[in-house]
Amino acid sequence: MRSIRLAAAGAAAILALGFTVFLCIAVLLPRRGEWTFTVNARTLIREHLDVPQRNDSEKLMRFLTDHFQGYYETNLTGLDLAYGRFWWACVSLSTALSLWILDFAIG
Repeated sequence: MRSIRLAAAGAAAILALGFTVFLCIAVLLPRRGEWTFTVNARTLIREHLDVPQRNDSEKLMRFLTDHFQGYYETNLTGLDLAYGRFWWACVSLSTALSLWILDFAIG
């Protein structure tokens, strides 16, 4: 019967790979309500097109520009968080691969 020897580098590599998988899931897992990409058409009709005082192309552009800037700022927080998680996943994967190479070289 063959015995399986798990060296410290191999155990650390498995832990690093597990951390990588966790971070990848954290990046890819869809989150409801975290991202905003559009203006609700009903709100746009109700707030601008149905109100004669606001039914002006300059006012509509100002409204859309203001909302898109707010959405950009809101999305930027989530994007920065996802980027940070992705960066750490890359570091963790590189660490896991390095540890496995070390484990194979030693063992």
